[in-house]
Amino acid sequence: MADIDDAALATCTLTLNLLTQLRKSGALTEEQISEIFADSIRQHRSVATDENLAAASFLESARISVEAQ
Repeated sequence: MADIDDAALATCTLTLNLLTQLRKSGALTEEQISEIFADSIRQHRSVATDENLAAASFLESARISVEAQ
């Protein structure tokens, strides 16, 4: 599998940080955050390039991290 490119990594990291803050502030529920991650992962997998699959894998790991906090 390909590595996630720098731009995609930056976007995923920004998304992770924003969702973490929204969850901590109570602005989004755990269910809403889970759906956002699921939708993004689904979209990345639907265009099955190596880079998108790497991004989906990163997002799956990020989802676990956010849900654990």
